[in-house]
Parts: sequence; structure tokens; C-alpha cells
Amino acid sequence: MNSIELSYDQNNLTFEFSALEFTNSQINKYKYKLEGFNDSWVEYGSKHDLNFTNLDPKTYVLKIKGSNDEGVWNEQETSLTINIKPPFWKTLWFRILSILLTIGLLFSFYYSRINRLKKTEALLQKEVSKQTKELVGNNKKLEELDREKDGIIGIMAHDLRGPLNNIRGLSQLLESNENLDEEQKTYIGYINKSVKSGNSLITDLLFMSNINHPEKTIELKDIELSEFIEVWAKSYITRLDKKGQELRTFIDKKPLIIHTDQKLVTRVFDNLMTNAIKFSNKGSKIDLSVNSNNDLVVISFKDYGHGMSEADKNKAFKMFQKLSARPTDGESSHGLGLAIVKTLVEKLEGSITIKSELGKGTEFILSLPKGKV
Repeated sequence: MNSIELSYDQNNLTFEFSALEFTNSQINKYKYKLEGFNDSWVEYGSKHDLNFTNLDPKTYVLKIKGSNDEGVWNEQETSLTINIKPPFWKTLWFRILSILLTIGLLFSFYYSRINRLKKTEALLQKEVSKQTKELVGNNKKLEELDREKDGIIGIMAHDLRGPLNNIRGLSQLLESNENLDEEQKTYIGYINKSVKSGNSLITDLLFMSNINHPEKTIELKDIELSEFIEVWAKSYITRLDKKGQELRTFIDKKPLIIHTDQKLVTRVFDNLMTNAIKFSNKGSKIDLSVNSNNDLVVISFKDYGHGMSEADKNKAFKMFQKLSARPTDGESSHGLGLAIVKTLVEKLEGSITIKSELGKGTEFILSLPKGKV
């Protein structure tokens, strides 16, 4: 038998051999090689047994040569093929099967994951659709409530204006009485001041309730600012003189044109100017600057009054907010002016910011889109 087959755990082997030379057999010599383990001949002397341990599963060829007592080697070696079979988990078919199984498991996991994600996405889309419908419904309700609120404000403002005008009429009748003493005249002055403040508040409330209505269209046109400011500033000469204040203008010499609604810009200028006069001390300066910046015109109203704290700046543009600073000459302030300014500036696709420090005055900086030059 020129070959043997063994299992993977039959890998400790012992071979015994002898040469067919009996004259002086004790001095016969041998050499061997185990192809697949060592491919060179190994001189083995006169020993007759050969041991191999822990051979790896594969095919080996054991070859042995012998010599006679005169040292002549037999060139015809004896060979034996030894095939040690690997365990099933090291066989090629098992490895291929394992790879295929692993790939199958990965694909199964992948498709399972995709299916779960699709189901989750479908649930999310369903939930988003549901929430969107609820939001649309809620928005409609809010719009209706907002319209109702504006309607109520308008009705209240109109209803309040009548009694205020009656009070004003009565105070005028009292003023016509030549027998009033100084104290009575003072109280009538207080009444007139309160009526004027009330009418101003009603005017602002009506304006805020109307400006957000979609039917209120904006009439855009190009306005040359230097000409506009020159005419607009004349309406404040008397108010400035009353507090001994001075309006200083700093306007670029080149034409500065904004594309906007003149009535709304006038309202913005009026509110910012009124605010500056109120919160500036008597005899102080108010600076109005106009500059160009890329596609925008930057307009600044700066006073040198008490300034604002960080808390005041954060709430300055909200409705009915009372700031820590107070008007310097007892003027009224109902907390709507700056809210109106921000609403109008945003409607005109502009922006407004505040720069202020306590004790160093306040600067309102608004940016409006340029018009055609």
C-alpha cells in the first residue's frame, strides 16, 4: 500500500523501517524526507523508527533511503503518501458555505432594516400629515382670532374716542370761562394732556389693528431721502425749540433713493424722532444720519439721553412694554411706538437694530432697500 488516509486527529505518526541487508545490519544507515513538511533529505543514522507529531491536515509524501554496510546508498527510495484529512470546519466547502451564509445573513439584516425604516417612515409621514392638518386648522383659528382681536380693538378704539372728544369739548367750554383761577386752569391742562395722550394711544391701536390686514396694500415708489428729510424735518421745529434741542443731519452727498411706501416711512421717522425727543434732555442734540451700504440705505436716529439696559433692548420692540428710562419732560409713553416701527420696517422688507449703553444715549439703525438711481 503506497498511501494511507487519516483523520485530522490522527496526526501523531510513528514509522518503523529496515533495509534488506543482513550482513552487518547494525551499521546500515538511513535518510528521509517528508515532502510537505521538509523537502530536503535528512541524515538519520542507523535508527529504525521515525516520529512526527501534530502534523497539519494536508497531503505528505514520506521518502526513505537506506545504505549497506559499505556505505552504498540505494537510489530507489521507498515512498508513502500520507493524506491527513482536515476537520469539516476547515474544508473548502464549509468555508464557502459559511461565506454564503454570512452574506445571506447580512442581506437579510439589511433588507429587514430597510423594511423597518420604510415602515417607520410611513408612520412618521402619517403622523406629520396629521400634525400638519392640525396646524393648518389651528392657524386658521388663530387667524380668525387675530381678526376678531383687531376688530375688537378697532371697535373699542372708536368707542373710546367719542367720550374722549366729549371730555375735550367740555374742557374747552371750561377754558372759555374767564373766571377760572390758576389752579383750575392747571387741572384743565392736565385733562387736556390726558385726552391728547388717550387719543394718541387710540390712533396707534387703530393703526396696529389695520396695518396687518392683507387688504392693506403697500404703495411702493422711489423716494429721494435728502429731499424727503428736508421737508419732513420742518414739522419738528416747534417741538425741538420747546425743549431747546437741535436736530443735526448727516446725509451722503450722492443721491440716496429708497423704494418704499412714503406714508409708512413717514410714520417710522415720526415715531423714532418722537422717541428721541421724549428721552433726550433739554438742550441736547439728536443726530439723523443716512448712508449707503451695498443694496441698502442705512438710516440712524441717535439721541444722547439715558440709554437702555440690556433688558430694555430685549423688549423695546414688544407691545405695551414700559422701559426703565422715562421721558425727560413728563411726556406720555404708552409702549406702542417702537412696536409700530418694527412692524412697519419689516413690512417694507427692512430691518432695525438698537445700539445703546446706559448713560450714553440710544441709536436706532434701520436698513431699507435702495431704489433706482
